[in-house]
Amino acid sequence: MVDRVRDFRRRLQRDSADRVLPTRHGTAILGDSIPDVYDHNYVTVEEPRVGASELAADADEALADRRHRRVIVEDGAPGLAADFVTEGYTLSTHLVLAHTRPPDRLVDTSAVREVPLDDLLPGRTESALREPWGSVSLAAQLNEAKRRTADAMPTRFYGAFADDELAGWCELRVGDGVAQIEDVEVLQEFRGRGLGRAVVQHALEHGLRTADIVFLEALADDWPRELYAKLGFTVVGRRDFYTRLPPG
Repeated sequence: MVDRVRDFRRRLQRDSADRVLPTRHGTAILGDSIPDVYDHNYVTVEEPRVGASELAADADEALADRRHRRVIVEDGAPGLAADFVTEGYTLSTHLVLAHTRPPDRLVDTSAVREVPLDDLLPGRTESALREPWGSVSLAAQLNEAKRRTADAMPTRFYGAFADDELAGWCELRVGDGVAQIEDVEVLQEFRGRGLGRAVVQHALEHGLRTADIVFLEALADDWPRELYAKLGFTVVGRRDFYTRLPPG
C-alpha cells in the first residue's frame, strides 16, 4: 500500500510540474508560472543521506529565483529537525492516512454535490484572501495550481452547500487504482455544522467505488486528523515539510 501511495505521489508531482530537475541530493519540482505556490516549488528527498545544511544548499540553488525555500523529506527523518532550524526553516509534519476500516458512523451527505472547479474558485479565492498571507496575486496562483493538478490527474470536485451557498469543498484524485482526498476546507462561518465530515464522507464513498486504496494527508498537530480517524483512516506514513518563509 505504502509503495503505491508513494508512486501515485511521484506521478502527480512530475506530471503537474513545469520542470523536474535533479539536485545533488534529491529532485527539484518547479512550477515556473506559479512561483509563490510552495506546494509546486520545492526540493523533494526520498531518503536523506546528508544533513540539513546540504539539503538547504540544494534548495538555495534550485529555488534561487523563488522567495521561499522548501525541502520535503518524503518518509520523514526527525533527526534533521534541529539542524534545519539553524538554517532558518520550520518543520510541518504531514501524516499519510489510508482508509482501512469503516467509519464510526455515517452522516447525511445531501448537502454535498459534485461541481466543476470553476464553481469553487470564488470560495477558494475568498478563503485565501482571509489568510494573513493572502493576496489577490497568490489566490490566482493557487487557483492556477489547482487547474494544473486537475489536468495532470483525473480529479472530481465536491462542494458542500448551506442554503444553496457554497460552504466547503474537497477533491478526489484517482490514478492507477489509488485515490487521494485533498484540499478539504469549510469556510469559517459554516463550521460546526458537520459539513467537513459530510464532504469527506461523500468523497470517500466515491473513492472506494473507483480505487482499492484511498488516502489523504493531515497535519500531525491539527484537529482534522481526529475526524479522519473516525472516518476509518489510519496512519501509514509521514512526510516532513521544512519551509523557510520569505523575508519580511
